[in-house]
Amino acid sequence: DDYCNQPWDKLGKFNLIGVVLHKGQRIESGHYTAITKRIDGSWWYCNDSEIQLVAELEHVLSSKKQVAILLYEKEY
Repeated sequence: DDYCNQPWDKLGKFNLIGVVLHKGQRIESGHYTAITKRIDGSWWYCNDSEIQLVAELEHVLSSKKQVAILLYEKEY
């Protein structure tokens, strides 16, 4: 039974817990940052030099930074 080949409704529910962002011309170069969800439900932007609270995740995702990877956690 191949998990990845199951119908979507059989996979269960997943919650977004993190986003990896990339800013640059090529995937091999540029700058990577992340937005992570804390256990209390708040979202935090993590950069090399700072960590700051994100007021609205949708605003960050629609900014000029490109989403490279979405991280999900399966809900049990």
